[in-house]
Amino acid sequence: MSFQKPNKVSSMTEALKKLEKYCAYQERSHKQVYQKCRDYGLTEDEANQILIELISSNFLNEQRFAEAYVKGKFKIKSWGKQKIVHGLNNAGVSKKLIENSMEKIDPKVYLQTLISLAEKKRATLKIGTEFEKTIKIQRYLLSKGYKYDEIAEALKLQD
Repeated sequence: MSFQKPNKVSSMTEALKKLEKYCAYQERSHKQVYQKCRDYGLTEDEANQILIELISSNFLNEQRFAEAYVKGKFKIKSWGKQKIVHGLNNAGVSKKLIENSMEKIDPKVYLQTLISLAEKKRATLKIGTEFEKTIKIQRYLLSKGYKYDEIAEALKLQD
């Protein structure tokens, strides 16, 4: 009796149907779908065939993925540009697509979001001198993916 792992698929047709559902649920990068193919136990050639099929049937679109990723991470999680770019690089998105997607972020909204995050963080800090609070705010915003010069500008406008 052979034991088959639950995530293995028995045919390419079954894999294609599962991957269509996977891509329909939310935007995916080519790298994510390729990895899912490999998890299903497909060979490299089979995975590439499925990727081509998903792209031709418009289930998979790298530009759409990049734009959705940027929009979601900025609007929902309030990530800075550096963290978003890093995430897109990890997802295997090309530099050109990353640049095009990042241009969709309005600079005024970006600065306002940064100021708002700084204000919210300052409100949570109860103990410490003003200098210590500023350092904690800077650290927090750096961890969110904002650049130091952007943070300095936001803190200057906040005062």
